Amino acid sequence: MEESKRKLTTAQVRFLNLMKAWFLQEEEGVFSEFSDAEIGGVVAIAREQGLLGFVYAYLYTYHRNRVSTKWLDALQREIKPLITNNYSLWQQTIHLFRKIHEAKLPCLLLKGPAIANYYSIPELRKSGDVDLWMYQPDTPAARGEVYYGQDFITLNELLKADGYVTNPSQHANHHIGYLKDGCGEVEAHALWMEDFHKHWVNEEIASYAQSAYQRAMELELFPGEHIKTLAPGDLALQMLLHMLQHYLTQGFGWKFLCDWTAIWNHPDTMAAIEEVKQKVRDWHLETFVSYCCWISNKYLGMKDAPAQALLLREVREDIAMELMSEMFAAGEFGDGEEGRMVAPEGKGVLGLVMEFHHQMRRNHYEASKSYWKWPYLWVVTLVEFIRNNHAIRNTSTRQIIANARRRGKLRRQMQLFKEDGQ
Repeated sequence: MEESKRKLTTAQVRFLNLMKAWFLQEEEGVFSEFSDAEIGGVVAIAREQGLLGFVYAYLYTYHRNRVSTKWLDALQREIKPLITNNYSLWQQTIHLFRKIHEAKLPCLLLKGPAIANYYSIPELRKSGDVDLWMYQPDTPAARGEVYYGQDFITLNELLKADGYVTNPSQHANHHIGYLKDGCGEVEAHALWMEDFHKHWVNEEIASYAQSAYQRAMELELFPGEHIKTLAPGDLALQMLLHMLQHYLTQGFGWKFLCDWTAIWNHPDTMAAIEEVKQKVRDWHLETFVSYCCWISNKYLGMKDAPAQALLLREVREDIAMELMSEMFAAGEFGDGEEGRMVAPEGKGVLGLVMEFHHQMRRNHYEASKSYWKWPYLWVVTLVEFIRNNHAIRNTSTRQIIANARRRGKLRRQMQLFKEDGQ
């Protein structure tokens, strides 16, 4: 294992030590003096990463007599709205599933409360929306194509009658966003995630999702209130694909690996370890999973048994450190650093051109099915790209390209979707 030239800052080390101590329910090994500087550095990182609830819980549970009341009071003021929002979101979810059940729609919950359930204190996991996935067997969606059938028409009518409106700012193809005052956004998914570059991967994932619906379980969100969600192993794979989708676009932060750790530290998930390993091999994600597990095990307290079982490739510490630095820079959802958009698969100009073409097909999903429209769509995509860089992202195209090249180099180290590392 090669030693990394990159080093973590003192605050980053403390932050990771705290998260590991929280997962392992250990008291010591984070702070030496409990000074304002020590705590402030960790709090700043946790806030950027969407993990402030767990920092507060650790300090209050183990060290409330050693931490100044100034910090505890300030953190409590920030955490109260987070917990209130989560309860409101869960009530919104229950309300929606009652209506979904009445309409007999084959729908289940992705992420959100389903993942929070794997934490020791679910209320502390930050959530912001409700992700619904519609089971559509024997349709194009079952083959990995974006397709909104009759059940989506029914769901759309159901949501509109309940006061929701379609989100006009939505840009994704694989889901439709709905907004309602005082509620979290609802995202109704036709597919688990946006399409990847490899068509065979999209087909495989869609096929697997169909079978996962048959294994769905009931989650008791409140006493007597149940919602339908993925079984533990299927949830782990859906979480993996969600991480990967963010990794290939704007990146992801430590909250994603905390979710990964929480899922695998739960005893129910280990029962599906062999099935998960097989799908990781089928989709040729062994390297990416190995790095996620190695980092989670060493720095977040992921249990040895699942981490070692999923360590399917050799891990180089220098590359792991690059990935960790990328996660700190990304923030919670990849918006912690200017100029972040994609991590291209190929090298040089050709790699950027291929990524540009893939983004064109994503942005103009239906129109791009006609090859003769491609030249026009390339021009439109380029104009939109340059305009958005200045008007919305407030950054330069040059900076975005430089960032993409740097992140593309790390992406190629992950050997995504490639057989035997080739």
